Amino acid sequence: MAGLGATLALVPAGPASAAAYTVTAWTRANVRALPDTSSAIVSSVAAGGRYPANCWLNGELVYDYGIEHDHWVQLQLSNGKRGYVHAIYLNGDNTGNVNTYCD
Repeated sequence: MAGLGATLALVPAGPASAAAYTVTAWTRANVRALPDTSSAIVSSVAAGGRYPANCWLNGELVYDYGIEHDHWVQLQLSNGKRGYVHAIYLNGDNTGNVNTYCD
């Protein structure tokens, strides 16, 4: 993602990840600082990429690919911070198969 400056790479899911879940993106999507489309883009997910996820939460309602809901998944970024991707762009159910709600 050229031109974003401090873009953060996601940690590839695997044994080193401390996240509770691994999600797989089915298409490219932005990872945001907060669970809404107006917040800063901090990274992106790639189609087929697997990423460590902590939990899901309700955020901005998004309509894309004929699907509408407000479920966002919190991802663990390589710098220790968190980012949010809308679950529409993840394989699985409407939370990307992440069963834990963020507190």
